[in-house]
Amino acid sequence: PLHKESAETQAHKPPITLILGASGSGKTEALLHRFAVSPHRTLLLAASETQAKTYREWLAKETQYPVADFEESVTSFRRAVRDIATHPPFDKIKHLSLPFQRMILSSLCQRLLNPSDFLGQMRESPGFANALLERIREWKLTCISPDALEASIPDISARLESETYRRKTGELVRLYRAYEEFLKEHNLRDPEDLLH
Repeated sequence: PLHKESAETQAHKPPITLILGASGSGKTEALLHRFAVSPHRTLLLAASETQAKTYREWLAKETQYPVADFEESVTSFRRAVRDIATHPPFDKIKHLSLPFQRMILSSLCQRLLNPSDFLGQMRESPGFANALLERIREWKLTCISPDALEASIPDISARLESETYRRKTGELVRLYRAYEEFLKEHNLRDPEDLLH
């Protein structure tokens, strides 16, 4: 199991720490202990709102602070995106950084790809979201929309005589379209949008 550290030791750690360990080794508990030391200068994003609620309750119990004190700093990824999107800057559009783009794509991959899909086995592979982001950036820079990409599938698939190409590209179109819809729905722009 991971060893508990003193609040003083945890407070002097670098802002980003990778915690590795087997299932049940205490990774989550170590993360929560570290968060409890400086909850007002840290943002803890959970995979779901249910998980965020569990973390808030645990932190309240451990720190003796009310659960409400953790409402803003312990949240789900989806809620954080919604909150960012509802507070746009002056021009009403929020511009995204590459790390935030990768987080959006990782979330979309988890939601939209099934294990039985062509790309389903890769959705949890390290670097998959980065590779997908680079592909989308290339398409956007060459002015290829999800609709244009989808329209090209039958012809190219027939020329290549490849059902695999049709299936793989269809899944890429689905992710690309979902990414673009997400940006539009939340008044977000990525760097490639700024070039047009």
